[in-house]
Amino acid sequence: MVRTFGNTIIKTIFPILLVVFFWQTRISLGNGDALYDYLIPFAYLSSILMVVLFIGHTFIDHSWIQKSWKISPYMVAAAVGYFVVVGWVILDRGIDTIAGWYWLINFIIICRFSLWMWHVREKYPTPYIMSVLSAGLIPLVGIGLLEIILGKSIGLQFMGEWQFSMHSLGVSTAHIFGMDFLRPYATFPHPNVFGGVMAVFSLYWIYQWLQKRLRDESINTALFFVALFIGGTIISWSLTAILALMIGLIYYIPLLKKLGTQNKLTKTEYALGTLVILVGGSLIAYYVMQLFISDSISFLRRWYLNDVGISIIRKYPFLGVGVSQSILYVSEYWNNAELPQFTQPIHNVWILLCAESGIVGMGLLLISGYFAILRRWKYLPLYIKAMWLALVVISLSDHYLITLQSGLLLLFLTVGLSLRYDEHSETTSDHF
Repeated sequence: MVRTFGNTIIKTIFPILLVVFFWQTRISLGNGDALYDYLIPFAYLSSILMVVLFIGHTFIDHSWIQKSWKISPYMVAAAVGYFVVVGWVILDRGIDTIAGWYWLINFIIICRFSLWMWHVREKYPTPYIMSVLSAGLIPLVGIGLLEIILGKSIGLQFMGEWQFSMHSLGVSTAHIFGMDFLRPYATFPHPNVFGGVMAVFSLYWIYQWLQKRLRDESINTALFFVALFIGGTIISWSLTAILALMIGLIYYIPLLKKLGTQNKLTKTEYALGTLVILVGGSLIAYYVMQLFISDSISFLRRWYLNDVGISIIRKYPFLGVGVSQSILYVSEYWNNAELPQFTQPIHNVWILLCAESGIVGMGLLLISGYFAILRRWKYLPLYIKAMWLALVVISLSDHYLITLQSGLLLLFLTVGLSLRYDEHSETTSDHF
């Protein structure tokens, strides 16, 4: 009876979670008078559904904790050590402890989800997970396109879409060939996040398309998602996302050579590939030119924020200032004589992690990451390697992979997929 109840919960909730995975539906848990939005704790629909999944899984398997150690004892131990260190720093020197504890609890929930993906690797194979997630992203691309056309949001607040127009204060726009356009938000907190998700999912479906071409299988579904997500990456007008996609494609060069040798690429596919390279390359060139001509302020702000992070590391090298706390130190370390203060999180993920967790916390995270990812590297299919390469590119100039819900979900989705591949666990059916 109990196991049946648990199975019912999982069968009902998991597909729903995958469909709404990147919705920003949320409710505030308080701290609404926080100085910055980044410090307000929210209960996201995705996190709530994850907790329900974990409850259902506990009904089925009471020994899930012991089984989690089988993934990698060192990975789990280092992660737990990180949680303890971060919690202690919040207690010891946290300025906004509510924001710190909220981030840590939510981080643990999403980390637990990546472990859960390992536990259900046989029941829910990777192709199923990625297909349902991708189907859930279809309307989000449509929402983003409508926002560009209308120049404002379309009112889907139940999905987490913010209310704004291109003239709203702080809303991101793009100046293209003498015209201003609203950049798409859809249900994401920023167009850069929208673009990052599109780029990573593009890499997955490009791999499926190439593999199906090699096997002479139907490519219609894969080609649809390739066009959808590459299009989403382009309309996001995110230089980081476009760069991440282009650099991630490096891993597919051997497959492209193999297809070319076997004459399995049609003229349409050659044209599509050429178009992506030309458009992507042109956008990067145009964006870089704009950066140096008229938008260098964006680059300078990132540079100065990274300087703030380095200053924090110098003063608090071992344990940092606490998670979600570094934004409160921007005013202390920003050089207002050279550039007006821009208060946002440090934009380089690695500097941000070290500033908030210190050398000790950063070391524990790297140990956990080594056993979760690098020890499995030779077993990972090309698409996961390409996804990781794209995430590394994103991490160098954007903070959202560890500061925003959508970014954390994207990051730990990739961690969860990686955990499925080693010499013992993953079925070969997931390698297409």
